[in-house]
Amino acid sequence: MCGITGGFFPITVTQAMDAMIHRGRDGSGVWTDGYVTFGHRRLAIQDLDHRSDQPMTRGMITICFGGELWNTVKLREVLQQLGKTFTTTSDTEVIAWAIDEWGFDALEKFDGQFAIAWHEAGSHTICLARDRFGEIPLHVIIPDGMYGGDVAFASERRAFAAMGIHGKIEDVTPGTWAVYNRSGKITEGTYYDAPIQTQEIARDTAALELKRLLTDACQRRLIGDVPTCVLLSGGIDSATIAALASLSSTGVTTAYTAVLNEKSQDLKRARITAEMLMLKLVEVRITVPTDNDLASIVDVIEMPYQAQVEIAWACLALAKQIAADGYKIVLSGEGADELFASYAFAYHGLKTAAWGQYRKDLILEQGHKNFARCNKVFMRYGVECRLPFIDRDVVEFGLSLPKVLVKGASGKEEKQILRDAMRGVVPDAVCDAKKLAFQIGLGLVDKLKGRERRVLYARSYDRQERGARREVDI
Repeated sequence: MCGITGGFFPITVTQAMDAMIHRGRDGSGVWTDGYVTFGHRRLAIQDLDHRSDQPMTRGMITICFGGELWNTVKLREVLQQLGKTFTTTSDTEVIAWAIDEWGFDALEKFDGQFAIAWHEAGSHTICLARDRFGEIPLHVIIPDGMYGGDVAFASERRAFAAMGIHGKIEDVTPGTWAVYNRSGKITEGTYYDAPIQTQEIARDTAALELKRLLTDACQRRLIGDVPTCVLLSGGIDSATIAALASLSSTGVTTAYTAVLNEKSQDLKRARITAEMLMLKLVEVRITVPTDNDLASIVDVIEMPYQAQVEIAWACLALAKQIAADGYKIVLSGEGADELFASYAFAYHGLKTAAWGQYRKDLILEQGHKNFARCNKVFMRYGVECRLPFIDRDVVEFGLSLPKVLVKGASGKEEKQILRDAMRGVVPDAVCDAKKLAFQIGLGLVDKLKGRERRVLYARSYDRQERGARREVDI
């Protein structure tokens, strides 16, 4: 995971790189051909040598990339058979040679979480692409007429303010690519659209298959040359990931949980789960945030949504401790609620919305909500958060399941198929517990009652958009 930025020369990217230094302190680089400029902050995960620093040029293609590929080895073998020569073991070089060989068709071959910018020599354009479900943020700004200037892109919106660029900011849509010239977008395309065809499948068979797919997804996300840990909140989502990661061939051994209320049932279940899985559980104490703390969180995650801000407060403390303990990768249970429509509001939405399409829309919406928040809050301390529930195979299988397997015969069960899959792998107390939002189970929402939180978050976001930011310190 890294921080990327760039635009059309003579844009100055050094200020943007400084504003995103938290996204990567292991290296940095600037590249320009006199027309296009790229800047990169590196968080070294695969091939820690500086030979894998970015921006990187291979063939006709120069890339600037943030994220990870899970199928690096397989793609490298294919490209070597096509005559490409490799000097690193990084996924960066694989991406560069793949785009040089296949162009936009390379995107469908990538299995991972990523935001990619690339320039083809002599093209006078910048190409941008984002992973299938929007796990890695990628913003584009089209400067307004009052200020003039050219198109620019960045991993975080703060980069534009740092460069003094003002205008309309938009996100690259998950599963798509777009081509920009100085004035704006000139063409775009979709390389992935998740299928939602429901299949007929027996309950036992579905549970076994879901467990297998999640096991594979966790195994893929343990790739890297740095230590990995997991989050463990006390719910079934994080318990699933913690269990399957700990049972993998590389064996994760440490989990982190946030503690506000020592009597919390979530904390009790996290402890039970850690004991059953023989995981070291690091309990990170958090405090009740002040209004200034909460306003600072808006600046970190760059969004005003109440749930996102309040979840991020605890997660920022977790990120700080995880980084201090030497970890650069953490696995999270994010994405399960969308895949299995277990939010409270989903009960109402599903009365009129199509089962498959509704969940697919929920997942894609998180590219500028849950997934973006998860990325930015952990990257604040240089920690890459990976989401096994948003594995392509897991999502496609989950979307194919009939409602009765997920919601039960009553239509009101919570993640029935996931509970079936994990029964005996995680404690029964976790499998049988009713869903509770993370910030509620933590006890944070009760502590914040009486405050005008939505107004505070909206005002903080407006202030941020005007270029005034607060620095947060946990």
